[in-house]
Amino acid sequence: MRARLRRMTRRRGRIRGPLRWGLRAGLGALFIQLGLSACGGQSVRGADPLLLAAAASLQDVGSELARAFEEETGVPVELNFAGSNTLARQIESAPRADVFISANPQWVDWLAERKLVLEGSSTELWTNRLVVVGRADCVHAIGSAADLAASDLEHLALADPDGVPAGRYARDWLESNGAWDDLLTRVAPCLDVRAALALALADRDVVSIVYATDAAASTARILYEVPADEQPAITYTAALVQKPDGLVREEARAFMEFVQGEPGRALAKKHGFLALER
Repeated sequence: MRARLRRMTRRRGRIRGPLRWGLRAGLGALFIQLGLSACGGQSVRGADPLLLAAAASLQDVGSELARAFEEETGVPVELNFAGSNTLARQIESAPRADVFISANPQWVDWLAERKLVLEGSSTELWTNRLVVVGRADCVHAIGSAADLAASDLEHLALADPDGVPAGRYARDWLESNGAWDDLLTRVAPCLDVRAALALALADRDVVSIVYATDAAASTARILYEVPADEQPAITYTAALVQKPDGLVREEARAFMEFVQGEPGRALAKKHGFLALER
């Protein structure tokens, strides 16, 4: 495990070696998955499936939202979870998704610049919190960003901080506390936040920074909760994907209303997501 992680370590802010090819392979696999999903079957009631492209950290709440929406409307929902940056680039290449939920509004704005989301449909949904985690027998005691930088941990697993929102939020927090430079050569960048969590759960000497909701859905032990006054402004943002002909499916509009309504708010709260302060 440690030897493999060493090969995944970031140096001078660039991804090198096998991980770069792993990222490409993972992206290719996601494209295939998305293509297959878009060609999927139909519901008993005959409605074409709705395709939801959502940040990896939304796997649990997104799956439950999809089930609840189908029960209420009869419209099946197919799911594609990945890093928000990966999903945005998928939509740019082939806008098959109907609804996009990003862990950072930047990627919705990026698609808006390319006229791939419906103007005015961008909606801020929820926020989240960062926590530092390890597995149950993790050997590291963390009480601050400074402790993290000073520790003898071999690797810090992060969602790729060059593109994935969870990794960017983590880097912002570490930079604001002067800890990023001391950790840079020990960072193991991953495809998304769930992959970073998996690395931490695979080795007691590996620590990861993930969302509190990801930690709660796993067996990870929270080593440190980032204080409220140090939390980055984590904002989950949804938008309607606009097809090449300029059309947006009515089922997609209905799903957006469902997510923003009481059922969506209740499920988000159940899974630990926080309402945004308006």
